[in-house]
Amino acid sequence: MPAKLKLADYVAHLDATKMTGVWEPKGTWHKVHGDCKSNTRGKWTMFTMTSSTNPHKYKVKIMEDGTRLVAEHEFDTEPTFEMIVEHFHAHHG
Repeated sequence: MPAKLKLADYVAHLDATKMTGVWEPKGTWHKVHGDCKSNTRGKWTMFTMTSSTNPHKYKVKIMEDGTRLVAEHEFDTEPTFEMIVEHFHAHHG
């Protein structure tokens, strides 16, 4: 039987050089591509969104099984994927 996967397993495989995503349109969550979903059999998925508030905030979240929020972070300026990966490695890796 395979070992039980943990959020840290997903975060450990995040590679900013392989990730792509969008921030527009504002107020809509967008699925990140290249976030290593396949390494954890799709258990976790990362999303990005620019808030519709003023000033805008750049939000990133990780959902488990598509329904449960397990991690999120908000940036004041548009982050690079390197910044996003660094944050999740530091706080959830």
